[in-house]
Amino acid sequence: MDLLRQDDRRVSVESNYPEILMEFMAGSDVPLKPVSIYDIQEAPFESYVSFTVEDAPELLESWSLEITDANGLTQYFGPYTDSKIFIPGKDMLGTTPKGDYTIKMIGKTKNGKTVIKDDEAHLVLWTPSPDDEMMRFSIIYGFDSFNAIKMYEQYLTKIIIPKIPNGATVIISGYADITGDSNYNEKLSRDRANDVKSILNAGLIKAGKTNVVFNVTGYGEKLDYAPFENKLPEERFYNRTVIIDVVQKK
Repeated sequence: MDLLRQDDRRVSVESNYPEILMEFMAGSDVPLKPVSIYDIQEAPFESYVSFTVEDAPELLESWSLEITDANGLTQYFGPYTDSKIFIPGKDMLGTTPKGDYTIKMIGKTKNGKTVIKDDEAHLVLWTPSPDDEMMRFSIIYGFDSFNAIKMYEQYLTKIIIPKIPNGATVIISGYADITGDSNYNEKLSRDRANDVKSILNAGLIKAGKTNVVFNVTGYGEKLDYAPFENKLPEERFYNRTVIIDVVQKK
C-alpha cells in the first residue's frame, strides 16, 4: 500500500497522437522520426546460463553461487530466493570466449543450516552475428494492465511495423514493477509482451510480411533484468514496459 500511495501522487498526460512519441528535431523543415536505438544485438535470453534449486522457496531462506574459473578467480552471485535464475554468460566470461568453471551453490536453510553443492561447467560466450543490426523501441503499460493504451497501439502499428523488414527477428521483453506478488507480476509481464506480439503480428500480416520470427519473454519484476530500479514511483512507472528489439540482416 505504501508503494501504491506513492504512485497515486503521479500526474499522467496522455495523447492520441503517435507523433508525440517521436524524436524532436529543431527546424520547420526537419521531419520527425521515431526514437530508436541502433546497436548490435544483445545476447538472447536462451543464451543465458540457468541455475535451478528445486523447491528453493519452501526449503531455503536464500541461496547464492560461487563461480571459479581455471585461474582461481571467483565471482559471487546472489542471494536468490527463486527456484530458477538466469545469468548472462558474459557476466561470468567477460571477454573470454570460453572457459571451464567450478560452481558452488551455497544454501541457507530456514533453520539456519548451510547446504553446499558443487558442480562443473564449460561455458562458451555468445557472440552476435556481424551481419545483424538492431533497432530498439519501448512502450509503457498502465498499472496492473496488459492492454496497450490506444496511443501506444497506434505507435506500434503506424511507426514500428513499417520499420520491421521481411526476415527480421523481433525480440519482445515484458517487465513489471515490484508492486504486488512476484508470480503474478511474472505472468503480467508475459501478458504485456504477448499483447505487443499480437498487435505487431496482426499488423505485419496486414502489411504482407509473414516471415518475421518472434521471441517473447516475460521477466516479471526480477531486479537483474529490470530496465530501472524500483525505489521511486517514476522508476516503477517506467518498469511497466515492453521493450521491442528488431534484429535485421545488414
